[in-house]
Amino acid sequence: MAVAFVVVFSTFVGIQNFAAVGASNEVNDEEAPIAETTIAVEETQLETAETRNPVILVHGFIAGYGLTPWGVMKDRLVRDGWRRDWIFDIQYKDPIFASNVQNAQELAVFVQYVLKITGASKVDLVGHSMGGLSTRYYIKFLGGVNYVDDYVSLGTPQHGCWAADIPLLPLLSAGAMEMRPGSAFLTKLNSGDETPGSVSYTAIYSYIDEIVMPYWTAKLYDGASNKGCWSEHGYLVLHSGAYTWTRDAIR
Repeated sequence: MAVAFVVVFSTFVGIQNFAAVGASNEVNDEEAPIAETTIAVEETQLETAETRNPVILVHGFIAGYGLTPWGVMKDRLVRDGWRRDWIFDIQYKDPIFASNVQNAQELAVFVQYVLKITGASKVDLVGHSMGGLSTRYYIKFLGGVNYVDDYVSLGTPQHGCWAADIPLLPLLSAGAMEMRPGSAFLTKLNSGDETPGSVSYTAIYSYIDEIVMPYWTAKLYDGASNKGCWSEHGYLVLHSGAYTWTRDAIR
């Protein structure tokens, strides 16, 4: 039982997916042209970039401490015209035990910081896995509807996921407990309008997600744009198709 728990827990964290990045031909093939064009883009497209919102990338469960490989997405965004210094990735203080509400409160403070240093009036939020829940909570209940232009989720268990029912896991983490289907947190988050305000919502999911399944639990309703691809859970932050949808959503 202990061995099985460790194996499943490791899968839920997704660390092995992130560690496999270096062995992926798809990512390696794309990194070279990104690196070659980044300097030129930064020098020639600042004027275009300044018309866009700052982007905040939000990690998922246990994937703080720099474990989420946002670097590829950042390089792609810069290549496509974003200012590098307007792309942020928040690191929650407690990515393991904290609740989504606590994370959302941290995000609220971070958004105001980003708005202050950039002079922008709104931000775009991109959340991977559980990161898409704290961002939605911030939008819906903490005033984020006034400061967010576009919202994108990547493999977020909008309506819960089986992995959160792993024995003992909910006892270890408030955030994990909140991801259980039918939890009080999800019931509150999904009550009424799932996509409040004038924010543009895009939910990207994978048909073969080994964590968030069945895949339709990652969908949003009430006017959101839902897009499906074929990817492992952790790889969604690197998947070229998911990136294209993300870019188009926040452009």
